[in-house]
Amino acid sequence: DRVGQITADAFPDSAPTIKPGGSRAKKTMIRDSYDLDLICYFPHDDTEPGESLEKIYNSVKDALAEEYYVEEKRSSIRLKSKEA
Repeated sequence: DRVGQITADAFPDSAPTIKPGGSRAKKTMIRDSYDLDLICYFPHDDTEPGESLEKIYNSVKDALAEEYYVEEKRSSIRLKSKEA
């Protein structure tokens, strides 16, 4: 919920949608060892977060970096809580 709120606040003129992906979406998640994959969708004609995949990636990453430690991956970002 928090990732969705941060994203919505960062792009107030957009309509981003956050949905689960990976093992949770496939219902194959193993509770003892899992990470939560979230997918962020923007409408195809929305340019507020950026006009290229690189710009969208960076603008979403920057918005989330205020509240999370962000580790860049090739096609995703990994978020870790800043709370102890």
